[in-house]
Amino acid sequence: MNLQQLRYLCGIVNAKFSISSAAKELHTSQPGISKQIQMLEEEIGIKVLIRNGNRIVGLTEPGKKVFTIAQRMMSDMSNLKLIGDEFSHKSTGQLSLGTTHAHAKYTLMPIINSFKEKNPKVHLEIRQGSPFEISNWVLQGEVDFGICAKLFEEQDSILCLPCGQLDRSIFVTNTSPLLTKKNITLRDLAEYPLLIIDRHLPGGADVLKAFEKEGITPQIFMSAIDSDVIKAYVELGHGIAILPTVTYEKSKDLGIQILDASHIFPSSQTNILILRDKYLRPNVMEFINMIQPDFNNEYLNRVMLNTDNNK
Repeated sequence: MNLQQLRYLCGIVNAKFSISSAAKELHTSQPGISKQIQMLEEEIGIKVLIRNGNRIVGLTEPGKKVFTIAQRMMSDMSNLKLIGDEFSHKSTGQLSLGTTHAHAKYTLMPIINSFKEKNPKVHLEIRQGSPFEISNWVLQGEVDFGICAKLFEEQDSILCLPCGQLDRSIFVTNTSPLLTKKNITLRDLAEYPLLIIDRHLPGGADVLKAFEKEGITPQIFMSAIDSDVIKAYVELGHGIAILPTVTYEKSKDLGIQILDASHIFPSSQTNILILRDKYLRPNVMEFINMIQPDFNNEYLNRVMLNTDNNK
């Protein structure tokens, strides 16, 4: 048995049991992967993969346990590399994070500026995507951690550490009749074309759930992943928007005003997403601590060891 066999097994599962996709991702041949998996099964004396003719369709019950161990061993190998990188490049290194548009532009910028001032030699990479993409990047080890809204379905392999909330506001033009209305309700909002974050993302789904709960069908004019696009259409008079309050820039959004919507729409929880058992380099811990001061090194080490999954 060797680590390459376990790496190939993880590659097959990550590729949704497509040998050709796994081979392409692992830069090897399909026969090479098949041979190594066959050798693994012969050595441990069990079938790991369920086969239907020439196709692999899943993991056997014992195969699921083997895969769990293989994942852990691959994670440990990655951690060994990270430790080596840390001590061979003490003042340099790199840090990668995945986050959404709202956080990249509005909430993280001051933290990023401060971190860069303190760590000028650390290469910082920021990847913008949806919560689903960010979760996948964390799972695949493509980013050190993610920052986004709470996922619809949490992954057992990912720790979700709450680090704040985003309140929502109603974005309207400077001449909107809603500016003079008191006690705005969902029925009031339903009278206008509505612009929201994409309905397949938490930001949009939560807004639609509020309407659904009251049995009201809103007039959706636009759903988008970028709040700046939505604001531009609101300013042109195409409707009203429900967006995180933090995305309102008074000095730039001159044709827009916001109204409090906390009594209508719940706040959305922001989380730091970290792969379980991942070794966190000091600069990663430092950045996370700048986001949430309560997450000091002692706390992060404790939750990474699965002894305290909730603060």
